[in-house]
Amino acid sequence: MTGFDIRSYHLPLKTRYRWAKGDHDSRMGLLVSAEIDGYIGWGEVAFGPHVVIDGAALSAETLRKVNAIDPASDDVLDQLDDAALHNRVRCGLATAALSAKAAAASQPLNQFLAARWMPHRQPAAAAPINGLVNKADPDEAIAQAKAYASHGMQTFKVKCGAEQATDLAVVTALRSAFPEAALRLDPNDAWKTVDNALERLTAFAPLGIDYVEDPLDTGVATLAQMAKLKESSPIAVAWDNPVDNVTAMQRLLDGDAVDVFVFKMPRTGGPDRQLEMIALAERAGKRGVLTGPLESAVGTMAGLHVVTCMQPPIPDCGFSLSAHFAADAAPLPPIVDGLQAIPASTGLGIDPSSYWATLPRIWS
Repeated sequence: MTGFDIRSYHLPLKTRYRWAKGDHDSRMGLLVSAEIDGYIGWGEVAFGPHVVIDGAALSAETLRKVNAIDPASDDVLDQLDDAALHNRVRCGLATAALSAKAAAASQPLNQFLAARWMPHRQPAAAAPINGLVNKADPDEAIAQAKAYASHGMQTFKVKCGAEQATDLAVVTALRSAFPEAALRLDPNDAWKTVDNALERLTAFAPLGIDYVEDPLDTGVATLAQMAKLKESSPIAVAWDNPVDNVTAMQRLLDGDAVDVFVFKMPRTGGPDRQLEMIALAERAGKRGVLTGPLESAVGTMAGLHVVTCMQPPIPDCGFSLSAHFAADAAPLPPIVDGLQAIPASTGLGIDPSSYWATLPRIWS
């Protein structure tokens, strides 16, 4: 019997998740467990919220690929690479194996990770968090931001779309209500040309924007277009979708096309790969911001561990989305004064075993 197990989940949202690629009232994905000498590690496979997956089929296919892999082995990460897994699947398995190893070593996951990938750095005790504002109505957006501010958050990431007037009204209202807050914009590929993006960036610039994330359609934009926009933009340019490995990062650096890297660990393939990418951004003198793609508590907690391994001062990172869930895989530490603490317990630091037990077992 393999040391890995995988089960499909489907969790309801109490607050609709709105972004340029659709509106969502639930979240589906996979949870992963790994066992090492009785110690359990956890991970999550999180595709984009708009991606529909056959959870049972993907679980069974993955279990067949990793059936012979022992999470306790010293080269488990190399073996996962050899299995030719999708990056998001590898992320769940790698996180589960590493958190099981951390538990077996009587360490919190962030301490275990730092010892291997950031050996001269003591992880922070808590991660600073930004709030995600995704309401199209200015009053609703302000109410959403006020809810985040009540937990001490003073950085807001604002979802934008194709309607410039709507976005400008929301951001203007937020700036008026929160004159000292850091505002970040994320149109999620909705702005299609350099000229159109520059028009919008010029309109937003007087509102004091921290940075804009993926201000071009990254599915079709060329490196030259990205560089041209960065050179001309009155607002710092951040890239998210194109940033899935160190090679892609180096391409953006070599092309002088990036001010800020936005990281999502599921896309990059796991904590080990993510920490290597964070180290590259630090060497290049570029800011890196870690965010999550609407994950359950398992993926969120894994991301928080990695955030605390970043070079201080750690930028406010995007892990406030748990507020959307009507039910979750496990309780998370509360956000207090804008910070989410890492539990002192070993491994991942949360226990989703009760929820896990309700999920149907997949036989490979």
